[in-house]
Amino acid sequence: IDYRRGQAAALQRQAMAHLDKGDPDKALSLASDARKLCRAIMDKQGETNLLNTMAHASLKLCMQSDEALRAMEGQKNTHAQKEHSSALRRASREALAHAK
Repeated sequence: IDYRRGQAAALQRQAMAHLDKGDPDKALSLASDARKLCRAIMDKQGETNLLNTMAHASLKLCMQSDEALRAMEGQKNTHAQKEHSSALRRASREALAHAK
């Protein structure tokens, strides 16, 4: 149990570092892996902390997608705008699914 708890903590720290570097995709992946470890050992506090990290990563993904969409508003490429809107909605759904 202690080994997995330490492994989960290390993954969470890596996730936070990736989040700070502006890589929320990697952060979300690492936090998800760490959450699985916490669930396996029934570490509710660790899982709660990881859900918080995952929420921050998902929010960062949404913000990045929103920024890209705003940058495209002046352009006439509506197809690309629709793709970014779709990506933003998908990121929101994924954040909600991770929270469940």
